[in-house]
Formats: sequence, C-alpha cells, structure tokens
Amino acid sequence: MKEKLNSKLSVILPNYNHAVYLRGALEAIWKQSLKPLEVIVIDDASTDNSVEIVEELKIRYPGVVLIKHDKNQGAVLSIKEGLEAASGDYVYLASSDDKVLPDFFQKSLDLLDKYPQAGLCCSDPGWWKESGEVCITKFGPQQGACYLSPQELMSLTCHREFGEISTQTAIFERKAILEAGGIRIELEWNYDWFLCYVVAFRRGLCYLPENLTAFRLMSQSWSQQGSKHEKQSKVMNRIFELIKSEDYRDVLGFFKESYALAIPAVRFFKDLFLNKEGREFLTLSLLRRIVWKRLKRFFAHISPAYLKNVYRHFRYPGHGQKVLTLYKHLRG
Repeated sequence: MKEKLNSKLSVILPNYNHAVYLRGALEAIWKQSLKPLEVIVIDDASTDNSVEIVEELKIRYPGVVLIKHDKNQGAVLSIKEGLEAASGDYVYLASSDDKVLPDFFQKSLDLLDKYPQAGLCCSDPGWWKESGEVCITKFGPQQGACYLSPQELMSLTCHREFGEISTQTAIFERKAILEAGGIRIELEWNYDWFLCYVVAFRRGLCYLPENLTAFRLMSQSWSQQGSKHEKQSKVMNRIFELIKSEDYRDVLGFFKESYALAIPAVRFFKDLFLNKEGREFLTLSLLRRIVWKRLKRFFAHISPAYLKNVYRHFRYPGHGQKVLTLYKHLRG
C-alpha cells in the first residue's frame, strides 16, 4: 500500500542526549497514517549516541534531515533554527522524549483544511511520569471537533474545565508563527505558551477533543526546571512588555480579559505583585483562578494515585479507558 505523504507538514525535533527515547519518537512520527514532508532533527551537541541513531534512521526514512551543533545552544535556539529550515506550510514542534499517537497528523490537518482561518490545531494532551503514572487532561469541554474563534477562546478560559493549549498537541500554520514574531528566545521556557496564545487570539484554533499525543514528564526536564530558573522575573517582565507593545496591541485586550495569563502566573505568582508592568493584568478574577490552579497543583502533588484516578473517573467520563488505550500505545 502506497504511503500517504503530506507536502505541507514539517516536523521540528530538537534533541540533546535523549538517545534512549529518540528512536521511539522518530518511529512514531513515521508510522503516522499521513507522513510529513520532512522531520528536521536538530542535535544540540549530544554526548550520547543520538547522532548515530538519527543517521541510521535517515537510511530508512529519507525525509529525516539532521542538523548538528558543535556546541550546546539550548532547546529554544534549536527550535528557532529548525523553523528557519522548514519548508512546509504547517509545522509541528516535536520533542525527542515524547510520542505522537496514530492518526495525529491526519486528523489535525484534516480539521485545519476545513477551517483555513485557524492558526493552529490542538487536542487533549496525555502524559506519563517517571513513576509510570499515565494521565490525560482536557483542553476544553467541547464534545466534538470544532473551530474556536478568538472571542470563543477568550470565553472558554473562564470555563471551569478550561485547560491550556499544549504545544505537544499543536500543529501550527507556519505563516501564523512568523506573524506572531516567530520563536522568541528571550522568553526561554515560556516561548511556546506565548506563541500559542498570540496565534490563537489572532486567528482562532481548531480543537480535537481526544488524546493524540503523549509527553514524558521528568523531574529534571527543561520545562520542569523552568519555574526555578534565576531568570524567571526577567522572563515575566518581558512577557508583559511584549503584550503591551505595538506589535501585539491587537491581542492586548484578549490577554487582559481572559485567564490565559494564569498559566505562566501559576509559576511566577509573585511577579504579578512585584512587577509594575504586570499589575494592570492582576484582576480579582485572575487572582482567584491563579489561587485555584495553585491549590489544584498542590493537592495533585500530595494525593495518592488511586485518589486522583477516582477524581478523574467522575470528572472526565471514560477517562479510565482512554488512559488504558494511551498506556498500550506507549508500551507498543
């Protein structure tokens, strides 16, 4: 049977010393029902056998492109370089320790074709911890695949079931990324949050209410260490400056009236008080949402797995079966 290729999709995959996961990530991409035009792997001066694995897979998958760094530059710079090298109309920002599940590309791009005004398509993220715990979280309460306008997205952030746009689940229109200012390296670990919401508040988004990707949550991962980074105040200050700048004036109102800022503010809580640039965003409603999110994170951290599963069973119907399906995909 002839494989279906998509001449519109570029996958960008930065890697640093993730050889143990890299093969699985790349093979999951090439086992998709709809193959991408290219997978650009940017190896950030790995000291393990990552490069050898990519070179081996390039023989089997000619669409794999390898960019090698002689010196470690960091994940954000690698992603920026990958975007500059990409030739597809759509872009997926993959991770070397994550996995895409069957039909992710096909379903996402089909929905984007149906709603060409959308800047991205996202779905419900799945994740698993080093402990073996597997979970699926929801982005929104919608029951079917849909398009959400910027106004509808802003309203959705006030919904009690509102999650966050996860880059691990998002396929972007490349043009929308460039119009949003591209990959802003000064935002460090928050570059993806900023990119997602600027694109979505300008163009709207497509949403698939199902689990199509899974990311690995590790205690020493780049994203998990971001909240302790010494640059956190500088990053948050830059976020406020950008949102209020002329380049982003068109989305300023969406950030002020929505709860989108609650996502980075959960980690950078004090900066809303200490930073004069951020105080104008601190409404009572946003404060309540931030406190609620912090409490949920606290109880999720201290609660045993069985208790969290009971909660998810009643909160999200069918969660147990979905987790079982995800677990089988990850084991496979």
